[in-house]
Amino acid sequence: MILNVLFSDFTTVERYLALQNKFANYDVSRQGMEEPQYEQFILGDFTITTQSVDENHNPDVTEISFYDFINPQINTLARTFIGKINTKIDSQFLHNVPEREHFIQYTLDELFVIGERVSSADYFNSTIQDELLLQLNMVIDFLSNYNSDKEYKIEKKLQFNLNKTDLLLLMHLFRLKGHLNCPYDAQLGFLIEKTFQYYNEETKSYDNIIKAGKVINDIKNGSRPVNKAIDRLKSILQDDSFYNL
Repeated sequence: MILNVLFSDFTTVERYLALQNKFANYDVSRQGMEEPQYEQFILGDFTITTQSVDENHNPDVTEISFYDFINPQINTLARTFIGKINTKIDSQFLHNVPEREHFIQYTLDELFVIGERVSSADYFNSTIQDELLLQLNMVIDFLSNYNSDKEYKIEKKLQFNLNKTDLLLLMHLFRLKGHLNCPYDAQLGFLIEKTFQYYNEETKSYDNIIKAGKVINDIKNGSRPVNKAIDRLKSILQDDSFYNL
């Protein structure tokens, strides 16, 4: 089976359905057929039957599930994407710093858009979503640190005495009210994960933040309750003593 999976296959319902149909067309019952198997996407797993010939020239019939096929491919998306980036930089931009920086920023912007769409997608399960976001962050991290030897490095993250939800809600509000310019949830989430830690009341320690972009997206679309977090932030920001210098 020759079918390569790309980040873009998960950015719209139509592309995800096209991926499912490409996989479905490898079923032995559909050999030679060109019309798609499905008109609507499948919100779950499904199987196809493939047939090949073993080393003794005997038919080898195998059932393959869609998830068993795409999960290993998703797990290698970052490595494959980074390999393509390195090849393009080495062949086109290695000695042209301005064009290389433009290419890197352009690619980052594309990845942030993909992350936005993946975070809000409802046509595949959370396991696929989490792995896609992890793979995206690996590529974003690689590109963001491409010239890290020449740039300022953050040796220690900023530690906030806020829980995870309160901190992410605060950053979302800063952006929502125009005090923070960061258009994409994936971009904001990535920067938060690289820069901030939240206070974990259970362990009494500062922890790294994971899935920040996804949580911000959930806050934005109302699927994560934040009423208590709003009250906690109000108790801090509306206290006159907070502004004593």
